[in-house]
Amino acid sequence: MKESLSDINNYNMVFLIAPTGYGKTSAFHYLYHEIKRSWNRVVHVLPLRALIYTVISDAISRNIPPHDLSYQAMIPSITVDFEGKEVEIKRDPYFSKHYNITTYDSYLWTFYVCPLSEISREYAHYDVGFLMGSAGLIAFDEVHLVMATDELEAPCDVTSEYNKLLSVTSFTIKTLALIGGRILLMSATIPASFLNFIIGQLNVSQISLNVCGGERMLRYYKQRANFRKINLHDITKDYHDIAKEYINKVKTVVSAKSIEDDLTSVASKAKRILVVCNTVSRAVEIYRRAKHLKKLRDYEVILIHSRFTEAHKYEKISHITKKLKENTELVVISTQVIEAGVDFDFDALITEIAPPASLIQRIGRVSRDFEQPKDAKIVINVNEKSIASAKKVYPEVLINETKELLQDVKEEVDWRYGIFSPSFVDFLRIYDESFKEPDIDLYFGMLENLIITYRKPTFHYSTYDLLKKIDYAFQGSLIRESALIPLYVEEFNSQVALSITFLRTNYKRVLELKNNDAILLYEDGKEKRVKLESLLRHPCASMINYLKEGQILGLICKRGAYNEEVGLV
Repeated sequence: MKESLSDINNYNMVFLIAPTGYGKTSAFHYLYHEIKRSWNRVVHVLPLRALIYTVISDAISRNIPPHDLSYQAMIPSITVDFEGKEVEIKRDPYFSKHYNITTYDSYLWTFYVCPLSEISREYAHYDVGFLMGSAGLIAFDEVHLVMATDELEAPCDVTSEYNKLLSVTSFTIKTLALIGGRILLMSATIPASFLNFIIGQLNVSQISLNVCGGERMLRYYKQRANFRKINLHDITKDYHDIAKEYINKVKTVVSAKSIEDDLTSVASKAKRILVVCNTVSRAVEIYRRAKHLKKLRDYEVILIHSRFTEAHKYEKISHITKKLKENTELVVISTQVIEAGVDFDFDALITEIAPPASLIQRIGRVSRDFEQPKDAKIVINVNEKSIASAKKVYPEVLINETKELLQDVKEEVDWRYGIFSPSFVDFLRIYDESFKEPDIDLYFGMLENLIITYRKPTFHYSTYDLLKKIDYAFQGSLIRESALIPLYVEEFNSQVALSITFLRTNYKRVLELKNNDAILLYEDGKEKRVKLESLLRHPCASMINYLKEGQILGLICKRGAYNEEVGLV
């Protein structure tokens, strides 16, 4: 991490690739005061809202003062324990604190449109958002993991959404590099083909690659990544015996049984079990069945996914953390919300099939201690339901190729160190062999217009005009499949962020309606009727008119649609 930060003084952009559990975020926090002295400000961009809490808690534990911290995400408030007192971490849409933690959604919105607090203004400070999103050190964390967690609605298709993600990511990095931004990209699992696609848009002399890993991992990036400047840090000598112990203790099984059967099999040998599903509906289905399994009668079974209120998600993450420390019998059934970055350590993992990067991250939640591996079981489920759920949110070619490679998997796999064969490196090659460069012209042209053309004084584009264009070209979201809309759950005085994709097919079930209009609730208690047809077609442009009248709590959730136990399904 020190070398990567030092390289940023000589290169615009540095990629740091190191295994799961290696301590990238913790190292970043240990070096925070050096970072602050060098760049004064850092914007740390995360793939999931659930990670905001984790990164803030880790920062506080590394003696980063709370008054240096801020966040920007669709989370109403965050409080942390600091020196025995409850301290509120401020939300800051301008990224003006020394250490700003945000999500890709919020960052890209600020960078391309305006600070979120100004979205209701006719002419917002676009330049301020662009400046604050590019000044200081910009740390991008696991960008390639930002994928849909809702089932996509026709005519959307998973591959086109994947192309949007790659196009917007590469254009953003390209723009930051062109204006002299300082960028650190951290990942455990980014494939060489993705790296080559990104650097293909740039001047390679501006970029440095630092890779920490075993000899197989280093050989992979050296042979396949088209970098002029590569620093390879070989951990083979120091970690050979530890990696050997890991593959002897952490056993992998590929199963075509039902996940309930896998749970029953694992429960007799593991106390703390994680089950990861690809969609919310699948996670709820497995949760309801798991609760009635005789083998799990002594286990506490917890469900967590993206469609819980932010308050309930925070409570669940805190409760899971407590139970893991107590080493009690626990089954956590989850979606991607705890796939990466969350420092949970389980004895066993049962996961539905997913693309390699996601599988590797999920497997990183077991036997997490990098230097002291413990006995653990990994079950990768490839039954028909698991495959079908994966293809609803990930490109079909990746799932097919992953399934093919899994047929040859034996019990011993080096999922972490990249020293022995087979290892996670073999799975990353799937991306390289199936990768097709996306058609970037449409997205690049639109993004360039957002930054340059529409901001010229002679054009007089209002914020409303910009939002209409984003609705048209990007379905209201620059990186996800569609815009996120807050849903207010009155029974719990909290919000759930829902995608327009989900609302289109479920609005009658989840929204309080009057003559087919939704009801919007403001913080002052005022209500307003919302034309659903307009909202679903132009979500961002529609919401701006309502924001002009005050702070919004969200569309009112139909009473009983949200359940504290299973969330919104």
